Amino acid sequence: MSKPNQLRVGVIMTYINLILGSLIPMFYTPVILRLLGQSEYGLLGLAQSITGYLSLLSFGLGSTIIRYLSIYRADNDKDGEERVMGLFIAIYSCVSVLVLIGGWILSCYVEPIFHKGLTGAELDKIKILIRIMSFNMAISFPISVFGSVIVAHERYIYRQAINIFSTVANLVALYLGYASVGMTLAGTLMQVVMLPLYAIYCVKQLGLHPKFKKMPGRLITEILGFSLYVFIGSIVDMLFWATDKVILGMEASTVAIAVYNVGVTFNSMFTNLSTAVSGVLQPKVTIMVKQNAPKSELSAVFIRVGRLQYALISLALSGFIVFGQAFLRKWAG
Repeated sequence: MSKPNQLRVGVIMTYINLILGSLIPMFYTPVILRLLGQSEYGLLGLAQSITGYLSLLSFGLGSTIIRYLSIYRADNDKDGEERVMGLFIAIYSCVSVLVLIGGWILSCYVEPIFHKGLTGAELDKIKILIRIMSFNMAISFPISVFGSVIVAHERYIYRQAINIFSTVANLVALYLGYASVGMTLAGTLMQVVMLPLYAIYCVKQLGLHPKFKKMPGRLITEILGFSLYVFIGSIVDMLFWATDKVILGMEASTVAIAVYNVGVTFNSMFTNLSTAVSGVLQPKVTIMVKQNAPKSELSAVFIRVGRLQYALISLALSGFIVFGQAFLRKWAG
């Protein structure tokens, strides 16, 4: 399939996955509230917020992978791509170890931190959830390298097909009646399955094999300099979007977290809706910049993306403004 068709189909499949990812919470949030109860639903959201802090251990490197892969691809430098792959796999393997250690430490200190807001049984369960989610995150880092290679080569169909399969699998796990620990284990199992699928595609279809050779010191310095600003932004985002649930867990209860988490679910949908198209176009824009494309062409791309995103967001927001209160009463009770 040609690259323009890959791009168009990739955008369409991104929105199919986004629609599934948005509709599934619509359906399973009321179901999970009834199956798990408010307390365990809130506990699940709290565990996700706590382990979210471990993502900071990537030091903002995640946003640099596609950028540098796309730069080497624009230069038709296969060796450079393979060395970047090897570099990030090595870095993320170390990060994965740090995540496992950090997750274990966090799980050991939940009792002194959350003894005021959580019961004894909830404290025991959140320890298990944090450890499983930490393992899940540790696996996700190596997967992200191969996933970034696929995106940098604009092979969106395969990537989004795997994402859609993962989304549907999580839905099946929910309707099988698993509680919070079972759902978390199901998500971790999907991560284990996705790693070889991505790696095999990169090796067999793209012909790229990670090379663990020494990279130029100048390039490493440039990567670290670029990732520093992303890392600072990640800290700000984490403080803004994750600290709220932690404070509620410390001072209130899991029921309060559950109510708050319903609102956060809608916020996540809006955020994903606004970034879906721009995420797909990142490699294309990076290559255009590398090839010194005219500013008018870049502006035209940004304008088209901005108009599409505005239309989608304004449609969703206007619907929520008109029907939001009545919908929430019927939906979440």
